[in-house]
Amino acid sequence: MYPSSSLPRVILVLLAAFTACFGVQQVAPMMVPMFGLTPFLVLKRWWLWQPATYIFLHGNFIHLLFNGLSLYWFGATLAYSWGTARFLFYFFLCGIGAGFLVVATQPLGTIPTIGASGAIYGLLYAWAKENPEAIVYMYGLFPMRAKHLVILLGVIEFMLSYTPSPIARFAHLGGLLMGWLYFRFAIFDLRLTIGGLLSSRPREEPDPEEVTEREIDRILEKISAHGMDSLTPWEKKILDEASHQQKGNY
Repeated sequence: MYPSSSLPRVILVLLAAFTACFGVQQVAPMMVPMFGLTPFLVLKRWWLWQPATYIFLHGNFIHLLFNGLSLYWFGATLAYSWGTARFLFYFFLCGIGAGFLVVATQPLGTIPTIGASGAIYGLLYAWAKENPEAIVYMYGLFPMRAKHLVILLGVIEFMLSYTPSPIARFAHLGGLLMGWLYFRFAIFDLRLTIGGLLSSRPREEPDPEEVTEREIDRILEKISAHGMDSLTPWEKKILDEASHQQKGNY
């Protein structure tokens, strides 16, 4: 979808952080009990950093690879169109929210949960929300529209949530839930300022007049692949502004 040279920087930074933490885990396995998400430790010892730090740890190379590829597939488009501040806020909202759902549903749990899957499921929800008619291959085999894939995954995760499994089903559900809340309630649509502080000011989209030619090309490719109905209101505004500018040049 994106050559590495044009990937949004925030995606490259997150991928580098995942890889670096995984490398440190190989020589310092104590990172997992200290920075993984153990509900009992969060509630009884107040290790409140764990619902954030668990996102950066992974169980094995396949786990890391799958989450990294998912971040690339679904996160790059969102980071490119949303901008770094909004993307990071949403990513951590879903990841941390997923962590707290794990704590809430398994308060006495003593096995650490690790991985970015909760945040990734949130990204999948957002991507499907903005590209509902896009065709996605479930497990690389079964084609279906993005909006249907998210619903199906939610149902599967819910049905399997209480079955014995090493997979953190509640983290996946938590990511989907936080994604739904973000789009459903404006109170969650906060802006992350440069200084790293949260503000309740209304979200501002980038000025269409400042949008690069590459962004316009991306939107045109999206229309070619999925039709005009797949565009967000902001993307339609960009095209409208670009059309007016084009007419003004003649």
